[in-house]
Amino acid sequence: MERIQFEALPEDVREALEMLHIPGQDETESISALRQITSQYPGFVPARLNLAAMQLQCDDTDAAEGTYRNVLSDFPDENGAVGGLATVHAARKDFQNAETLARKALDSGYD
Repeated sequence: MERIQFEALPEDVREALEMLHIPGQDETESISALRQITSQYPGFVPARLNLAAMQLQCDDTDAAEGTYRNVLSDFPDENGAVGGLATVHAARKDFQNAETLARKALDSGYD
């Protein structure tokens, strides 16, 4: 799968993504919009990472983990997904795995 840059997305999709960052936006609506966008444009990794982060924010660690793992399946070098998995494990109080994943992401250049 090839990565898609933000500028390569259709204008309406770019506008929808920008609207998701407005404070007070309903999280369930944001998750729904991100699911739709990520299914149409799976190569746009930032939307997939944002989806996982929103799922985690809603305390759905299983969904967040699945989303991060799917990103890694398609893009094994995506440090954002590795770092995201670290946050999932930390949210579950699995600090040993969280630390291991965080170190892996940081050692690979994740900031």
